[in-house]
Amino acid sequence: MNWLGDHEVSWLPGLDTGHSSRVVVTSSERSVAVTEVGGPCLLELDDALIRGLDPVLAGTLDGITYYGVRTQPI
Repeated sequence: MNWLGDHEVSWLPGLDTGHSSRVVVTSSERSVAVTEVGGPCLLELDDALIRGLDPVLAGTLDGITYYGVRTQPI
């Protein structure tokens, strides 16, 4: 599932062993959806995995504005 199309949004490694995951924040929920092999899961904005990362505008789909969380290079 690719929610953000070709927008430049980093992958967040380590959420699912051996895989990287795309992180998005919805403006309506103000929660973070992390796409994993088994499907999306939700994190709170103050979760340790993403705390301190600034969301950036990624696009709008079906009336919901999505934001990406840029991760630090490894």
